[in-house]
Amino acid sequence: MRILMLTNFYPPHHLGGLEECCAEVTDALQRRGHLVRVLTSRHRARSAVGGDGARAVDVRRLLYPEVDLRPFRASVEFFIGRRRRLRQNLACFAETLATFRPDIVMVWGMWNLPRALLLLAERHAQPKVVYYLCDYWPTLPGAYTLYWQEKARHRATRFLKHVLGRLAAWVDRRQEPPPSLKWEHAICASRAVRERLVAAGLPFASAAVIHPAIDAAPFLEAGAARERRDGPLRVGYAGRLVPEKGVHVAIEALAALVRDGHRATLAVTGRGDGEYQRELRDMSTRLGVRHLVTFRHAVPRAEIPGIMAAIDVLAVPSLWAEPLGRVVEEGMAAGLVVVGTAVGGTPEIVEDGINGLLCPPGNAEALAHCIARVITDPALAIRLRQAARATIEARFTLPRMVDQIERYLHSVLEGG
Repeated sequence: MRILMLTNFYPPHHLGGLEECCAEVTDALQRRGHLVRVLTSRHRARSAVGGDGARAVDVRRLLYPEVDLRPFRASVEFFIGRRRRLRQNLACFAETLATFRPDIVMVWGMWNLPRALLLLAERHAQPKVVYYLCDYWPTLPGAYTLYWQEKARHRATRFLKHVLGRLAAWVDRRQEPPPSLKWEHAICASRAVRERLVAAGLPFASAAVIHPAIDAAPFLEAGAARERRDGPLRVGYAGRLVPEKGVHVAIEALAALVRDGHRATLAVTGRGDGEYQRELRDMSTRLGVRHLVTFRHAVPRAEIPGIMAAIDVLAVPSLWAEPLGRVVEEGMAAGLVVVGTAVGGTPEIVEDGINGLLCPPGNAEALAHCIARVITDPALAIRLRQAARATIEARFTLPRMVDQIERYLHSVLEGG
């Protein structure tokens, strides 16, 4: 097959695990003999074509994002050159379709790219358009709508952004309505994603479900090499540092554990909102556990198995409905006890009391109780770790995911 992967971000210039999964699937499809090209945004790219080191995949970083992620430029570019950038994006996409001649356009992520691209693709009988929906972007308003709704980061510019936002709303009302898409062929990353999209009135009730997966080998090896250590239970968090991820709940849970006489530490790894990071440090000081919490910047992906090997419990205290976090799979493959929240796609991989533990979102006492069970019941912890590794090996490996995607793409082509 000739496959054009359309995505908003692509490694190494990306935001998180969903784009990393996209790259791993793309590489795997290429290794299986398919001809794959990636068309993505110019986000942080120095070169428009290639520039990805040893990657065999042809990566074209040619598309203009709708909203520049640099705030001042975003405001200016809303009023200057917006239509020109859209025309250039449509021309670029049309040329790619004409010259690459894909059998399939696989749409991975579209937040901050114009949906007019999708309308252009859907209007052709060939190629077939397949959506891999690994987040909730079809339910979101345009990127600029979200941008103007968000407060300015600095107080000095909030009034100016508010005034410009009112003008932008007037401009938007004069624009054409967003295109209506057919969404004919779709895969959802979890049943939770499918249910949320259907609840929003989108036609995905019969969409296939193919869970994101990981290259499990490095994590399985890291788990096997873990040494048992005496001392406090080592709880870890790895991911973006933003309020909806619930890292503050993990700090509150640590304080509750200490209050109840348990010995534990918390290692936080990741990057994100600077103001929120300061709040986390202030909270740990205020709760008297600052000496038990360590903060580390995000690390290259190759170092994540080592991060996992240095902890005992992975806390995933998300407040929002995670589509299905790959960090859960990584922690389970590394033989950690994963304690997550019972929202989104997490319960589709973590079975409470079977291969991990679940608690309600935003409930620090419940999170602390789950972690305390790991301390007080070593036999339970061993069973959970063993079952977690078995779950990943059986259901969430990258080759299995690529098999499922490959079969789905073939079925779309054979279906006419």
